Amino acid sequence: MAKRSRDSNFNSDSNDEFQFDSDNTGVISSSSGSEILATSNALRRFNVGSDSSSNEEMNIQENDSRSDNEWTNVTNHDIIPQKIQFSSGLRTPGSQLQSTYKEPLDFFNSFFTEELIKKIVEETNRYANDTIQRKHVKKRSTWRTWTNVTLKEMRAFLGIILLMGTMPLPSLKDYWSTDRKCRIPYFAEVFRRDRFLQVFWMLHTNENTEGRQNMTTRTQKISNFLDYIDSRCRENFVPGEQLSVDESIVKFKGRITFITYNPQKPTKWGIRIYVLADANIGYIQTILPYYGSFTTEKLLRPDLPVSTRIVLQLYHNLLQSNPGAVGYHIFNDRYFTSIPLADALLELKCHLTGTIQTNRKFIPDEIKNPKIAKNEMVAYRRKDLLLLAWRDKRIVTMLSTCATSSSKTVTKRSKKEGVTATVKPDVVLNYNKYMGGVDKADQYTGTYCFMRKSQKWWRKLFFWGLDVSVINSYLLYQEHHKKYNIKKLSHLEF
Repeated sequence: MAKRSRDSNFNSDSNDEFQFDSDNTGVISSSSGSEILATSNALRRFNVGSDSSSNEEMNIQENDSRSDNEWTNVTNHDIIPQKIQFSSGLRTPGSQLQSTYKEPLDFFNSFFTEELIKKIVEETNRYANDTIQRKHVKKRSTWRTWTNVTLKEMRAFLGIILLMGTMPLPSLKDYWSTDRKCRIPYFAEVFRRDRFLQVFWMLHTNENTEGRQNMTTRTQKISNFLDYIDSRCRENFVPGEQLSVDESIVKFKGRITFITYNPQKPTKWGIRIYVLADANIGYIQTILPYYGSFTTEKLLRPDLPVSTRIVLQLYHNLLQSNPGAVGYHIFNDRYFTSIPLADALLELKCHLTGTIQTNRKFIPDEIKNPKIAKNEMVAYRRKDLLLLAWRDKRIVTMLSTCATSSSKTVTKRSKKEGVTATVKPDVVLNYNKYMGGVDKADQYTGTYCFMRKSQKWWRKLFFWGLDVSVINSYLLYQEHHKKYNIKKLSHLEF
């Protein structure tokens, strides 16, 4: 296993608040590793067992009851499966914000509400006063000048943080540099440097739990904040029919038990967050931060593998905000896709399309290693479930609950080969079209994100939550622009 390096320029987690150096920006990136595939919607329900996953945490005892239904070869002739008619329940798909909203701040305040900012102010002041009283402060220490943060100051602080994301510099202190070659007057006009750093290091979102540390109290430093952001995301928007599920990685290399390491991803070390997003615009609908077994113990359906339970939990969160919704269509990659997941979602009247690992349970042998040439495919059906293997540069295996084995001819232009025509299965084309919802959100989030090295993992998640609020605000702003013809701003201008 690769050696984990710790972030530089910090001492210990216990005295981080008395440090003023913070270098380099981090990155938020998608770990989706998504392949190439897609589909439409479909139907009913049945019960199978569970699958096994290649990840350690997905190794869970599975139900080994196999369906009596056999798989039928439908490569050349397939039936059209029954499709569940889409309904978003009691609310209409799209933005749920007032039509009078026109300014960027109107949209941002619908996520980062005054209630939330007041809570952050309260907890920041509580933590600062407790810390300064508890620790010996030197006579000339900057902490002797501490005064409680006001609501106006906190709003200005958040604005400065967002502005820093658009113009990254090596150190926080560089924004207050007096060197005429790199001086930026605006920051000094809004905040004195030392005051900004005071607020930055004392920032808290929940009551300090020092002295009674366990997994529950540790995660509460940020979980209540992320839960609030999640609730606002679900309240302010109803997604369309197509959804995508994937994971995002918040870059972090400190020492926590639930850190993720994947050498094949651009962001190798980090904190995993599972995301369900609108597949068309990339709006983050609901999130599930991963805190190791502390998270998995609380997931629905303990009889199923963790990868299956994650998708079911995200979809359950969506249904809580949209009671009565049916006919949604989830797209996800092979990390999540399994026959038990497809069956469980059909019971909830939700369709599934995704790439699938051929070593999953209940996959017929004929589909595991098919002898097919390039651009050829083989497909098998069991009631509403379609398994399809298609060879492009390599064999891609798909599972869908509402697709057929039909194909389309698509053209491709390249300098080397010119215009070429390729026959691709419809399920692959649909997957390519709708799987990128979380990637769209990650691209937005990573463009102007504020990320600083820190041993305090929850700080990374706080700034990630702030970025999610901005991105979702901007996406709803764009929706209102189309619907109500308001002035359109670019992402940077917004």
